Amino acid sequence: MVKYQKILLKVARYNIFKSTTTNWKGHYHDLWLIAKIWSFSMLETTI
Repeated sequence: MVKYQKILLKVARYNIFKSTTTNWKGHYHDLWLIAKIWSFSMLETTI
């Protein structure tokens, strides 16, 4: 779980940086991917 959180933090920081240069649709898609990865990691910890 800690590994997932560290990866998500890196991805989130990168996306915040990237969103200043890309359109909002691309940023929204990145957030959707982060949400999917995060929910998957949460499922793994509950099982």
